[in-house]
Amino acid sequence: MSIAKVLKTEIIVQKESENLLIENLEKSKLIHIADIHDSIEDKENYKEETEETETSEVDEIISDSKWILDTFKYFSPDKKGLLEEFFGAAPYIEEKDFFKLIQSFDIREYTLKLKSKYKEYEDADADIDKNHELIETLIPWNNLKENLSMYQESHLFSVVPSICKREQLEKIINDIDDRQLAGYTDWVLVSDKKKLKLGYFIVLNEKYAEIESIIKNSGSQIAALPAFNKSVHDIETESKEIIEKAKKKKEEIAAFFAGEAEKNKPIIRAFYDEYSNRKKNINVKNRMFYSRTVVVIQGWVKKKESDKLKSIVTDKFPDAVIRFNNPTKDDNPPVELENPKLIRPYQILLEMFGLPNYFGIDPTSIVAVTMTVFFGMCVGDAGYGLLQILLILWLKRKFKPDSETRLFLNLFLQMGIMVVIFGVISWSFFGFSPGYIHGGPKIAGILPLFLPTKDIMTAIGVSIVFGVITQLSSIVAGFVNSLKMKNIQAAIFDYLMWFIMLFSITGWVLTKIISGTPKQVENITLLLIALSALGVVLFSGRDNKNIFSRLFTGIISLYGIVGYYGIVAFFSDVLSYMRLAIIDLTTGFIALVANLMGGLLMGKGGILFTAATVIVGIIIAVFFHILNLFLSMLSAFVHSLRLNYLESFNRYYPGGGKPFIPFKRESQHYRFEK
Repeated sequence: MSIAKVLKTEIIVQKESENLLIENLEKSKLIHIADIHDSIEDKENYKEETEETETSEVDEIISDSKWILDTFKYFSPDKKGLLEEFFGAAPYIEEKDFFKLIQSFDIREYTLKLKSKYKEYEDADADIDKNHELIETLIPWNNLKENLSMYQESHLFSVVPSICKREQLEKIINDIDDRQLAGYTDWVLVSDKKKLKLGYFIVLNEKYAEIESIIKNSGSQIAALPAFNKSVHDIETESKEIIEKAKKKKEEIAAFFAGEAEKNKPIIRAFYDEYSNRKKNINVKNRMFYSRTVVVIQGWVKKKESDKLKSIVTDKFPDAVIRFNNPTKDDNPPVELENPKLIRPYQILLEMFGLPNYFGIDPTSIVAVTMTVFFGMCVGDAGYGLLQILLILWLKRKFKPDSETRLFLNLFLQMGIMVVIFGVISWSFFGFSPGYIHGGPKIAGILPLFLPTKDIMTAIGVSIVFGVITQLSSIVAGFVNSLKMKNIQAAIFDYLMWFIMLFSITGWVLTKIISGTPKQVENITLLLIALSALGVVLFSGRDNKNIFSRLFTGIISLYGIVGYYGIVAFFSDVLSYMRLAIIDLTTGFIALVANLMGGLLMGKGGILFTAATVIVGIIIAVFFHILNLFLSMLSAFVHSLRLNYLESFNRYYPGGGKPFIPFKRESQHYRFEK
């Protein structure tokens, strides 16, 4: 339940040992490498002997392998289901087997071979499109029996193929007559459809421009016939033959690529991973400082692993210098959370939000408790909880996920256990309460403590209690965080005073609710409220020089208009936790509806009829229960997360941390750790 202690590290080695040092640091997986240039304030006085690193060869192989993998994916998609895609892990491989894959394989030559083959595929595809388009163009002109070359322009006349409506054709002919051009042109009808007439005008060239203008002004379409020395029928027949040949060619090439993918996909994936890793190692050099004779690497190492790193460096490089220093307040050290196995899955939620500041607290334990309790209450059905647990166990066994996905599944596994606990407390099993009737004797004299679908006010009261506890705990966490960051004034006046006041207000409210509370208790709570409120008024605006401005800031901070908190904000946030009861109520009601719908469909009659209705009723009930389970899990997760992120984190969360990323081999398609 802490943030790992780290040390700032500097390693100085001879320039010729640079590549060997990078190789050994990568194998050690111990150091987070930082950019040393960020820590150099007076850059002008630090003359660096930099060398330009050539990456073109590595970039080419990365680009080629990515193109090949994308092409393989197009012709031979991975046969993975949705669940395997999400929960499955990359295959494990030994490093020696990994490097065997890329030895004696010329990826450049292989890429040229595949690109040449793919060009044939594209050409065949283009032939299909071109000939389909040609056929579509010629379909309206099927009645033309002559070679199309006859309809091309000659030195005496031109042919103007036209598509026009009846009224447009009449306008063209009238305009030609009006301009006394009838002797220079003739209309030949090819096809007479319901709305359109297809044909062509034979026009003497000396009047071509004038007659073409008349045709265009009518709104008619002038068509373009291809210049073939063949008839429309012959062209269509030939085009269909070309299309069939091109389709067969595409099928052959697609089969070729599918075969290549089956045979060589593991090799190309290894190339992509290896050269992506090499590119990462080359980029690391840009973070180092170079003099004429030495290179300097700066980074961070966990304190408990510093001796191990020192041993690795000094054993391999006897002349090396390695220094360790504690981080200062001006540093921004990387953060790695270290928690017991039980609550480690909840670190994912902090990483989603943003890691805490290195000098702050690790709130994983707080999030683990609140998230689990909130989720358990929202779903609150023992049957659903058992289904959730079984589902998670099946996913883990079926897909053997990687470490990150396994943590995510463990998170839902633990929350599923809490769902079972809340389900038992409310004696709810798939919407049933076996052996209990509301208002009757309780199971074992205790259970259920409350039924969400009946004791609605009790459920709301429980959720409000959770809200009060969570809000007050958040203030305590903020108090501890301020002390840890040595901000004593903030700890006392921004956290402790507010905790005393809100705790006392809560206590005073309870004295009004609980009958028989001694008057002295009420008086003590009022005194604490007054004293803490005075502290808030006097010190909330402590940064203001003007006394009146300071007091005014303190007064309005009581309402939450400015400042860290507010009485109104406290009660508003507490009421937000009522959503826990509402979601629990919704889950319970939908479970009841599922049971009612299934029961209504179960009729009585003959044996076959009864059996059929029972089967249908069970199917309907199971379907709605499964749907309700997944919707409840989604709703419970989102709202529980919201209550942590919005209602709790803004009270204390010390954000701004960056992750500790150890320098090690990285791979997308393979994993080297079991």
